[in-house]
Amino acid sequence: MFKRLLFCLASVLVLMILAMTFQKNILISLSIQAVAILFLMAAVFFVIKKVIHPIKLLNAQVKSISEGNFETGSNSNYICELGTLEHEVNKLSDMLNKKIGMSESMLSSIMTPMGVVGKDGNIIWLNESILKLLEIDGNSDKFIGTDFSVFFYGTKQETVSEKSLKEKKKLFAKTQVTSRKGNIKYISIAASPIFDTRGNLIGGFTTIMDFTNIKVKEDFITAQNEKIAKGVSDASKISEQLAKASETIKAEVNISSEGTREQRFMTEEVSSAMEQMNITITDVSKNANDTAHMARQTQTTAKNGTKLVSDVIDVMHNVTKNAQNLKNEMATLETHSNGISSIMQTISDIADQTNLLALNAAIEAARAGTAGLGFSVVADEIRKLAEKTMVATKDVGHYIASIQSSSNQSTEATTETLLSIKEASRICDEAGKALEQILGFSQNTADQVDNIAAAAEQQSIASGEVNNALDEVNKIAAKTADSMNKAAESVSDLAQLATELDHNMNAMQKQEKA
Repeated sequence: MFKRLLFCLASVLVLMILAMTFQKNILISLSIQAVAILFLMAAVFFVIKKVIHPIKLLNAQVKSISEGNFETGSNSNYICELGTLEHEVNKLSDMLNKKIGMSESMLSSIMTPMGVVGKDGNIIWLNESILKLLEIDGNSDKFIGTDFSVFFYGTKQETVSEKSLKEKKKLFAKTQVTSRKGNIKYISIAASPIFDTRGNLIGGFTTIMDFTNIKVKEDFITAQNEKIAKGVSDASKISEQLAKASETIKAEVNISSEGTREQRFMTEEVSSAMEQMNITITDVSKNANDTAHMARQTQTTAKNGTKLVSDVIDVMHNVTKNAQNLKNEMATLETHSNGISSIMQTISDIADQTNLLALNAAIEAARAGTAGLGFSVVADEIRKLAEKTMVATKDVGHYIASIQSSSNQSTEATTETLLSIKEASRICDEAGKALEQILGFSQNTADQVDNIAAAAEQQSIASGEVNNALDEVNKIAAKTADSMNKAAESVSDLAQLATELDHNMNAMQKQEKA
């Protein structure tokens, strides 16, 4: 094409020269000039059509590319370098289209909220993630050109992005922002300025990391740690109190165990004493039977003291009644064992009175002379029997001394018995005036001794029951002692566990502080 253009220009030049040559011949000169003008016009038209118009098309295409339209076209009428230029422009458009498309796709696919602002701080580009962060409905395109601070915070204020543009360096910051729905978001912002290839500032790039969930979890973990620390502190205090309580319980268990062993020992002693007392009661019963037998032998000589003996019998009936009450009290010997002493006291009093009566009888027999000699022998035997009874009573008294602390329940019955015995003593004093009266009282004494023997027999049975009960108590005490020992071991283990728990709690507190 350029060759044709040069040919036309050369032809015009030749024609012009010819016209100048034939100036003398005006007609020829005008003809040549006309032809030259035609050639020149043809050349101008050719230039306009093949050069200027394609350049305008290429300029429009470049402008379209600068506006973001990367559509390419092909025109085979472009001449020479214009065709090459068109080809390179199309290649540039395709390259920009691919790179920008790939960049936009990559940026759009990134889940991290981000945006690009211009030098003036207005938004050039946003991804959808930043809209989700701020809980904004709609498309990001409608915010293009909006001030970034107004978009992000709702009011005009300095942002990290603007500060980064001013200082022309990367900046990082942690802050919080309230979304459009009123939710507080904890975020980390990274802002970086953008420069062109010549180092000129053209905008800024901002990325935002949402660590709200991390913050919430961190606050939750902190609160839980505080609760755990408080729980550890409380558990430590409880374990300390538990250790102290365990030591106290252990001491109390040891005391109880020692008391149980002492109780067992005392029970064994009481059981032994009861066995001895049972033997003594048997002896008392035998002696009482012997005394009653001897008293009955003297009954044949008692003629004149019937009335007084009857009074004595009435009084002694009261004694019997009181003795029966005393026996009933003795039936509860498991809980009130001191009733035994009342019976023994009664026996002792009767023995004393019998001894006194025997002495009086001996005196009266001495007064009677030979006639009272036989009765004196009987009175002496009665006195010896009374002394034996006193000795036996004293022996029994020694054995039952340890259980007299519970004698309060039988005090009233014992008191009535003593009153009855005093009354019998008064009557016996009157009976001492006559041998017949003494012998009659001896008969009454024999009856009372029978009652005592029966009571002693009942007491022997009760003593056996007491022994059985003591055996059961001893067994229970043994089991209790064994349980106490096991409890002491358990409490010791509990104290050890409490100590270990306290140690672990202290270790956890130290780790928490660290």
